[in-house]
Amino acid sequence: MDWPAASRVPELGPGPLPSVPALLINGEDDLRTPVEQLRALAARLPGARPLTVAAVGHSVLARGSRTSQTACAGRALRDFLSDRPTP
Repeated sequence: MDWPAASRVPELGPGPLPSVPALLINGEDDLRTPVEQLRALAARLPGARPLTVAAVGHSVLARGSRTSQTACAGRALRDFLSDRPTP
């Protein structure tokens, strides 16, 4: 009850987004941020690498949900941050 009310969500704006390396990870079964939103952002962000993880929901990289799919996403993140090729 004491949590402050959120201000409006900032808009990305109509202009082009910066060309920066970005790995966008999304779970195929994510109800909170569907794959279509990942694809829409990836289309607007030059240099984005979208990665959709099959049979996983919103918490793709959560420690408590270790599956072969989440382990693959973790490796992709490590590779991306180490400037190695990612899937």
